[in-house]
Amino acid sequence: MKFFAAALIAALAYGQETAPVVIEEPVAAEPTPMEQFESMFEVNAETGRVEIKALESMPELPKISFADVSDEEVMAWATGKQAESEAWTQEWMAAYEAYETAIAAPWNTLVDQADSLIVAGALADVQTDAEVITFVADNTFVDGVALSAMFPEIEEVIAGMYAQHE
Repeated sequence: MKFFAAALIAALAYGQETAPVVIEEPVAAEPTPMEQFESMFEVNAETGRVEIKALESMPELPKISFADVSDEEVMAWATGKQAESEAWTQEWMAAYEAYETAIAAPWNTLVDQADSLIVAGALADVQTDAEVITFVADNTFVDGVALSAMFPEIEEVIAGMYAQHE
């Protein structure tokens, strides 16, 4: 192990003696995005305001140009996009209406059934009340006479109860 360490030290020392010495110039750091952005502006000496530099002073910027498009072409494109948007909206409305119909149908069926069940339940209650009243009137006696015989109006009251629920 001692021989290895000695050989390593010797190799490093030899390598230092024969390697040329190169002095590197410090490389300028790339400008940050903020520095690049700020370099696009200058202070106007007359107004004191910050303005975009003249394009001539920034030759590295790309030259921007626009195609000559007629108003008719632009309007045709916009009209087409509006038609696409309206068609999309119509599809959504149709989907929502289908959903609404699918949800409304069972609800309407339930409401119809509930209405008839409520009426049937109310009629059953009237019938039960009439049966109880009749039973009590027929089976309760005062001095040996049934209440139904003493008060024939009970039948009219029962008929009125049925009339209210028809």
